[in-house]
Amino acid sequence: MNLIDLQTAVTEIMQACARSEGTPRSPFFFVVGAGISCPSIPIASELVAQFKEVARKYGKEAELQSSKGIDEYAYWFQAAFPQRIDRRDFLRRLMENKPITHANLRLAHLLLARTITNLVVTPNFDDFLTKSLQMFGKYHIICDHPKTVERIDHEQDDVQIVHVHGTYSFYDCCNLKGEVERQARPLDDRYTMGFLLDHILFRRSPLVIGYSGWEGDVIMTALKKRLDQGSLPRRIYWFCHRRADADQLPRWLRERGIRGDDDVCFVGRNEEEGVSLSAQRLATMSALEFPRDLTRGQPPLTAEDVFAVMIKAFGLTQPLLTSDPLGFYAEQLRAWLPNISAQSEDIYFIPNVIKTIERAKALEAEATDRTRSEAALEEVRAAVRRADYRDAISKAAAIMRNPSVSTGINANELMDAVWLATRGLSDNPKQRLDGYDLIILSCKVLLRRETALDLRARLATVLVEKGLTLGQLNRNEEALRTYDEVVSRFGEAAEPVLLGELGRALINKANLLAQLNRNEEAIGLYDEVLKRFGESVEPVLCEAVARALNNRGATLATVDRLEEAFASFDDVVKRFGEAEDVGLRVEVVGALVRKGQWLITLERYEEAVLVFDDVLQRVGTSRELALCDELGCALVKKAAALLALRRSEEAIALLNEVVEHFGEASETTLQEHVAFALFGKGIILHVTGHNEEAVAAYDELMKRFGQATTPALQRQVADALVNKANSLKVLCRAEEAASVYDEVVRLFGDATDPGLRGHVASALVNKGITLAALNRSEEAVVAYDEAVKRFGEAAEPAVRDVVANARKALQTLGDSIEEAVDPTIS
Repeated sequence: MNLIDLQTAVTEIMQACARSEGTPRSPFFFVVGAGISCPSIPIASELVAQFKEVARKYGKEAELQSSKGIDEYAYWFQAAFPQRIDRRDFLRRLMENKPITHANLRLAHLLLARTITNLVVTPNFDDFLTKSLQMFGKYHIICDHPKTVERIDHEQDDVQIVHVHGTYSFYDCCNLKGEVERQARPLDDRYTMGFLLDHILFRRSPLVIGYSGWEGDVIMTALKKRLDQGSLPRRIYWFCHRRADADQLPRWLRERGIRGDDDVCFVGRNEEEGVSLSAQRLATMSALEFPRDLTRGQPPLTAEDVFAVMIKAFGLTQPLLTSDPLGFYAEQLRAWLPNISAQSEDIYFIPNVIKTIERAKALEAEATDRTRSEAALEEVRAAVRRADYRDAISKAAAIMRNPSVSTGINANELMDAVWLATRGLSDNPKQRLDGYDLIILSCKVLLRRETALDLRARLATVLVEKGLTLGQLNRNEEALRTYDEVVSRFGEAAEPVLLGELGRALINKANLLAQLNRNEEAIGLYDEVLKRFGESVEPVLCEAVARALNNRGATLATVDRLEEAFASFDDVVKRFGEAEDVGLRVEVVGALVRKGQWLITLERYEEAVLVFDDVLQRVGTSRELALCDELGCALVKKAAALLALRRSEEAIALLNEVVEHFGEASETTLQEHVAFALFGKGIILHVTGHNEEAVAAYDELMKRFGQATTPALQRQVADALVNKANSLKVLCRAEEAASVYDEVVRLFGDATDPGLRGHVASALVNKGITLAALNRSEEAVVAYDEAVKRFGEAAEPAVRDVVANARKALQTLGDSIEEAVDPTIS
């Protein structure tokens, strides 16, 4: 799989566009999906919850067995609204008059210049992009039905939008699975969306952003057809919300780069440094866990992020609407009515309207009392519009350093701009700190004159976010001091919004102390949260109490105070076991999972099984990701307990249930449970002497995750390959085992992850051992040499031990080969 980072992708896109300057068409077109319309439009899982609520009012309770998102969405949508026109009306209510998202505004900004492209293809039903273009004064053409495909001529320079499934305004929009599939056929009929897309793909390549790529829709069908017929003119750039999302795309798409065709590049942030707690739980059978919220991986790559980087890279100026609003409206009126002055009659006297706007513009230019301060603030806003977030923060800092300018500034408006710029730097924690410090300084200045609640709440929120960012940078003492400032400022507050931030600060500080092995201090802070908020009924504070109890239990367990830990986990269940709030339900099942894990450590397997059964009952058929994550963890841990009780057949059956339950899930955390279930199944089968079946389990894991890109799944694949080789050697299939070791080196030979490096070193040494046993000594020497060459200077102790074994084996083999060549050597 061809994986690249965002900046590399945008640079390559700029190069392609530069070479196409002066040609009648752009080299690319945008394919955008639901990711550009969140959060104004709920995501699919939230819609499914709404559909279920409506359906159950009419006694429709039967659950769907399939775990595929599209199947569940279509099933419950139709159950809630059997009539097509009712589905249309629901979508209209859902989407009409909702606020335009930042991503749609950014995309419209890009389309104004048509530097990258003038064409957008989308399965979305909403009209956010149309409204954005209209607001910016950009004429555009819309195709939202097969009968309108002839409106689209991608050779022309007009901005054009293709809604492949229709829009919410019409009864014939496609949203059920069958409707979407029918829209994808046939591709050879001129009046179909498929034919149009095939024609576009012949000349242009897609830039895919915020689109999950369901294989049955018209976009994926047309793309597959074009790739099957040959390469596209340029690379496809598929921007992934998280890099692991690429693993869930169809194999025919993922493998294009693997075969060397170089047709598809998957773009995402580098997530290797951030490992989720669920991955930590999954990667080991140990019961030891850090408290929740200790680690934070890289933020996802949003559609807004992608468009913002493109706007900055191409050096686009801000839209005329924002740089000169009065001039913009006067110009729009002239463009709409070019010959109005020549008309003999004008019942609306539009020229007078234009003159009024121009007089207002002239008066604004003459005004002197707002010039310096307002102009300085406008420069900050302009930088945000251009997506030059660092420049925005730099300009805001210059304002704060200049009293003659800052005194005339609306501080709240300045803070709003800096907050947006800081959010835009989600992948750069050091620069985010500059933004946080500016907002904190502004808040403190204003608080000398007023004590408004919204101002205090803003300060509390930014201080907590600053603490988290300092923790990310391992500036731990500064982070602790920042959390202390929240406590000192707001420790006596009574307002719920401030108490919520106070709770976050206390818990985050306690989590950080636990991470630093200052466990007694951490436990004391968790106790303080319980003392302060233990009797509260505010939802946000109830969740803080539940999390404090959970993390308190985890920390107590790490210092061998297990009975107190169990009491803390039990308290979560006692207080919140009947809660319906999803966040509290997650804390309850999380407490049970942790208790079960520690019971396994104490070899109290029967009790652990009962605890995990409670988790299964509480989660039930829920599709909430966090609950499903805990369910997957409970299932694999229960299997471990059953294996310890020598109930291996039940353990294998449970692991098969994990694969069946989550096998089609697209979420990375759930896929990790599937991988671990297959791996655990292979281990059990190997230990019980069923090595042929063990090999089959490892092969299934490879089939599903052999091309995975996340470190947790890659480690699981490497583990599976090593174990597969062991089972093959037991079956006296040493030649195959040697080739499996080669596969480990091929897949992970260039990895930087310490665990994967250890697997590669072990694979080379085990290959040498295997070849030596086959009397292929010279080939064995090559394998040992390769291990020493690659890892002779390794810093990891485990890898050094493996290399030491390779050196010993080389010496032994060298002596043996020398004896075989010169029999006189004794």
